[in-house]
Amino acid sequence: MTPGCLRWIAQITIVLGLGVLSGCAVLAPPPSPTPWLHDALFDHPPRPAEADGVMALDAPMHRYLDGVLAGAVQHKGRARALAEALYARGELQLDYDSSVTRNAAQAFAARSGNCLSLVLMTAALARELGLEVSYQSATAGEYYSRQGNLTLQAGHVNLVLAPRQSRWYQNAIHYMQEGDAMRIDFLPPEALRGLRSVPISERRVLAMFMNNRAVEALQRQPLAQAYAWAREALRLDPGFLAAYNTLGVVYQRAGHPVPAAAAFQQVLAQDPRHLPAMINLAPVLRTLGRHDEADRWTAVSQALRPHAPFHFLGLAEGALARGDLAQAREWLDREEAVTGDTHELYFQRARLHLAMGREGPAEAALQRAMDTSETQRQRQAYAGKLARLRALAAH
Repeated sequence: MTPGCLRWIAQITIVLGLGVLSGCAVLAPPPSPTPWLHDALFDHPPRPAEADGVMALDAPMHRYLDGVLAGAVQHKGRARALAEALYARGELQLDYDSSVTRNAAQAFAARSGNCLSLVLMTAALARELGLEVSYQSATAGEYYSRQGNLTLQAGHVNLVLAPRQSRWYQNAIHYMQEGDAMRIDFLPPEALRGLRSVPISERRVLAMFMNNRAVEALQRQPLAQAYAWAREALRLDPGFLAAYNTLGVVYQRAGHPVPAAAAFQQVLAQDPRHLPAMINLAPVLRTLGRHDEADRWTAVSQALRPHAPFHFLGLAEGALARGDLAQAREWLDREEAVTGDTHELYFQRARLHLAMGREGPAEAALQRAMDTSETQRQRQAYAGKLARLRALAAH
């Protein structure tokens, strides 16, 4: 990855620290986002048409609840029947796919989505069944992925279902259950180890949806559409810092450095350690000729994280291209220490093993790349490579 990619870091879902729960002080309400919104720069884009129906049930969802699920509800109860249907063969059997953030009806129709889409779909179905729904943001360090020339920092959201007379208690990271309340996660169990969860509001979850759509629009749609989604996220939840960060990226890409800097500075005024905003702010300040400020923020960000995500992966790719296998292995080990398990890392490890003539480890690395991939297209690509490798090994 070239250093220039760093400027486009956009946080998909907010990563909340446990510190937000400490103490009993009454927090001041977040300021209105109006001073940071400039509709005229994008010819006053309308509100996105999908913004009102994020959790709306369509006819197929109603038919599913009234028909397929009705019998299971009678025998198992509402929460358990729905939870089991999410994974059971012959039922919903959902598939994880982070390529696009779908609303509830779209995720139901596709039977797939990222964790936020699947949470929204499940919450919509659960509410129709008469269940109480609450949400949690779960974090365990930082996780990054790449989409085009965007580096994305992601979090995780889950939900808790309970009958209306039940309550769900949280004590630090340990949970107690009353009635038949249960937590629903859309990550494999091994990915959930070490996660710390904090409650979040439905407004925050919906703002996450709007922010995700803004980030996705940055890659595939006119910038006015990305702006409109980021604006909706902030109108819905003015305290959602990730949406200010995304708004700044939109301004920056549109060639408006002054409002871009203001958006990033608003994030840092609320959270001085917000790394994506720091990294994004520095090049904007340089564009404005404010080099001393840019140098200060660069120094702070490098002190917090000396090496950017995928920096060493890019170096490893270069070493592999030169045939320097020992150096490639060293860079890959260092990349793993920065970003952890990513499908890109395992794919490069597979390439390294093949270059060393080690087909068994290469096959295992490709399998891990497929297991950790984030979209159906990625999984299909790795499955094809794995099948070809196994075919070669069989001859």
